[in-house]
Amino acid sequence: MNRPLALSQFFKKKHNRKAFIVVGALGLLGFLDEMSFGERVIEFSAPRLYGVEIDAAHDLFRVAYRLLTDFRYYHPVLAYLAAGAGAVVLAMLAYRYRSRLLRAASNAYRSPPCVIALLFVILVFLALVADLHILRSQLPIMLEEVFEMNAAVALLLFCLAAAEGPLTSGGEE
Repeated sequence: MNRPLALSQFFKKKHNRKAFIVVGALGLLGFLDEMSFGERVIEFSAPRLYGVEIDAAHDLFRVAYRLLTDFRYYHPVLAYLAAGAGAVVLAMLAYRYRSRLLRAASNAYRSPPCVIALLFVILVFLALVADLHILRSQLPIMLEEVFEMNAAVALLLFCLAAAEGPLTSGGEE
């Protein structure tokens, strides 16, 4: 059987079908991202946005980082006020919904697929940060590739763990 794991689990299992679709889409996006969406194969030139060539999905993260750093440089007072206001709003929301957040964290901690999904998110975030090339050396380039590879392995493990049963104790996902 040559089908990707997420797609085959989508057709085999009756539970976690939405999760398998999301994992399949993430896997396809990751593959296309590594292939620069076929830029070299079909010979198209990628557009440039804010000085960044957009030939992969992670380049949008680089554009956002550049916009934020430029905004912080040219408008520091507004940037720090916005960051402070955002922190206050997040703290108020966390306080308001603390019982729901604690319950969700407690339930997710008991579910291996949820722990693996959190690991995937952390690895992708670390790969995005390494891709910003804040440090001028070869180490971030190597780290980015290692984080991306481990994120792909985490997606594979998520599929295997989610195939065992529902993600939540409530039943159908």
